[in-house]
Amino acid sequence: MSLKGRQQPEFCTTPDPEAIGALIAGADAGRVASLRETLTNAVLGGSADPLSITSLAVADARKDPASIDEAVRARGFFAGRQVVIIDGGTDGLSKPLMAVLQDVTVEDAFLIVTAGQLPARSTLRKAFEGHPGLAYIPVYEQAMDPRDIESSLKAMGLDNGITPDAIHLLISAQTGMDYGSFLQLLRTVALFGLRESTPLEAADIRSCIPAQTGADIDTFVEAVADGAATEIGPRLQKLKAGSASPVSILIGMSRHFRLLLRINTSAGGPEAGLSGIRPPLWGPRRDRISSQARRWSQDRLEQANQLLFETDARLRSVANAPEFAVLERTALRLALMGRVR
Repeated sequence: MSLKGRQQPEFCTTPDPEAIGALIAGADAGRVASLRETLTNAVLGGSADPLSITSLAVADARKDPASIDEAVRARGFFAGRQVVIIDGGTDGLSKPLMAVLQDVTVEDAFLIVTAGQLPARSTLRKAFEGHPGLAYIPVYEQAMDPRDIESSLKAMGLDNGITPDAIHLLISAQTGMDYGSFLQLLRTVALFGLRESTPLEAADIRSCIPAQTGADIDTFVEAVADGAATEIGPRLQKLKAGSASPVSILIGMSRHFRLLLRINTSAGGPEAGLSGIRPPLWGPRRDRISSQARRWSQDRLEQANQLLFETDARLRSVANAPEFAVLERTALRLALMGRVR
């Protein structure tokens, strides 16, 4: 079944007890990750027990369907349902996945698969849309309205409120950010508000908005995908000096490597995948991405996306990890992977 509109948040907060899994797919990684987290917590009933969650690498799941079967049918030490997560799903996963899910019941683990934007002809999408026990949740880019912003800030701990001018400034800032980056900005605003006793004003918001470093982030990401390991350190230092957040840089990397995977796994080959990109790519950028798609094999792109997902989880965790050091290590590993022919 395919869920749209208000059905999506309702399912993710109160999933159908007869459902056995869901596919969350969309171009906005931050929004996909947010829904995945909400659905996971809902299935587990608010349990934070990490032993209730099993994450499978998409490359391993695709090559070894038995690993999916084993994970889905495993029983935990404690009462309650388990959750199995596969991030970065592609059409290559649909056949082994459906072979396993034919006789899965609600007594088994709940399966959550995430993916980038999927076309209507996608076999993975069709598999979830056509199964009565599975849900397909397409995620579209959608700006937060003033009410959403206020409620989000309140949920993040901002109790002293925010003025209408400040709300309008946040709405303007949202235009140049993806969902994950904007959530990070809201967290910064909420933390800033902890030291204030009056409603936040536009000047307070302005001090929280990071400098626009999108072009520098794109240049950094291109260096990573090109395998230019010697450029990683200097370019990352420049981004750090320009107040770019590690999360925004990681989002840029994740978006680029999902694009390469989508191009690489296109049914008609990389050139057909490039032609299907909207908005279309032109000139030197098209040539560079085409070269990168040929450089990276499907297996290594799946490994790269899994590494980026693990890094994202680490950066967003409560652990006091040195964020830029974690990011640099991931970028270097990817650059070295990109140099292998």
